[in-house]
Amino acid sequence: MPPAISHIIFWPTLAIIIVIIFVAGIFLSKQSIDIAGCKAEWNNLQETKQSSACPQNQTCKIDPYVEQHNAITSALLCACDKARSGADYPNKDVNKRIEDVYAQNYGSQLTVREICESGDLVKLRY
Repeated sequence: MPPAISHIIFWPTLAIIIVIIFVAGIFLSKQSIDIAGCKAEWNNLQETKQSSACPQNQTCKIDPYVEQHNAITSALLCACDKARSGADYPNKDVNKRIEDVYAQNYGSQLTVREICESGDLVKLRY
């Protein structure tokens, strides 16, 4: 009785599947956020690179949670600058987006004024 799957088909198919999974992992490891045109991205895999999170802005291993926190914090700080008009926050859509992103990532439901003026938006360092 012949085998159910030919070795000629099995091994190349398995190799193609492994390559597809590897390539998908590379592309899916990057995440990004856009808050009122303030874009930031981070990698979900640990990487070694030069970063402001490293001591003396040198090269170090960056943990994904630190890179994510710092990217979101940067986007929020930028969006806060855009949201302010003098001492007021007139754009309700931008305000809502800032509040939603903050609540989703930092677990507290604050007003846009509390988020942008509290000084709590601080990047992590090693």
